[in-house]
Order: sequence, then C-alpha cells, then structure tokens
Amino acid sequence: MYTGQHGALIVNNLLKCFLLKIKNIFVTLQSQCSTTTCCEAVIQFTNKMIKLKTIQRPNPKDVTAERKFYVSAKNVGEITLEEMSENISDRCTLTDTDVLAALSALQREMTKNLMDGRIVRFGTFGSFQLSLNSSGVEKVDDASQSQVKGVRVRFRPGARIQDNLRNLKYTLIAE
Repeated sequence: MYTGQHGALIVNNLLKCFLLKIKNIFVTLQSQCSTTTCCEAVIQFTNKMIKLKTIQRPNPKDVTAERKFYVSAKNVGEITLEEMSENISDRCTLTDTDVLAALSALQREMTKNLMDGRIVRFGTFGSFQLSLNSSGVEKVDDASQSQVKGVRVRFRPGARIQDNLRNLKYTLIAE
C-alpha cells in the first residue's frame, strides 16, 4: 500500500487525471457534434435523467390519515470501488491496481479524519462530517456523552454537485 507523501502524490495525480479525463470526454463530445445524434449525446451527458417511482406512504405526522403517493428516485444499479478503479484506469496512465490503492488510501484517510472529528473537504465535490443525534437535558451540568443516541456521516454537496443537481431532469416510470 502507498503511505505518506507517495500515497498523497498518487491520490493527487489520480484526482487530477480523473477531472482532466472528464473534461476531455466533454470536449470530445462537443467537437464531434456534427450530427443530431451526437448533439443529443452531449445534452444527455450534461443533463442526466433521473428515473422516479411512486411509493404510497402514511403521513408521519398523522398515521391515521389517508396514505398518499410520493415520488422517489429509482436506483438503476450500483458500482463497486473495483469497477470504478478499472473505469478510471482506462482513462489515464495509472493501472487499475494503482487507482484502487489510491482510492483505498483515500477511504482510510477520510475515515481516520472523520473519526478524529474533522470535516473532510473534498474540493468542489463536497464535504463530509459527523452528525450526532442526542437527547436533551434541562441543565448544562446534566449534559454527558450518554445523551448521544446515534451518529451519522453527513455529506454536504459542493459547488460542482449543486450545479449538476440544478440541471437534473426527471422521468416517472411505471412499476
């Protein structure tokens, strides 16, 4: 495994490579836009279509009230860390083993820093931080760690994701 400066250098090169390849894909699609089909590919690349499904749920504030229908995002699959590392290595000079090692080091580093109570800022992608759920007490002297009822990792999207979220399109699918 890569550690210290070598690991940080690989992670940094991986991120630069990844962002450069995404930019190159977009530029290539735009430059080949001589046909309607290709132009549609550019639009589809920049304006993702999220599939929605309907779900009937009770009103959480009044469980006796009539159930209503809500829309929810339909997942279309998943991707593993190994698959992502292979996809990234196809677009840069790093091998899939190097990419996987860098991503694994990134996972460990993010976990370590979150467990140390730090906010992990991931550039324009967003930030991760711990969020606690606790019960309240009447007096400050009664406050203690036993009030903690749960802990979660909270993700706050950065500018890049927020910009993309504004451009999302939706389609309702029948189930």
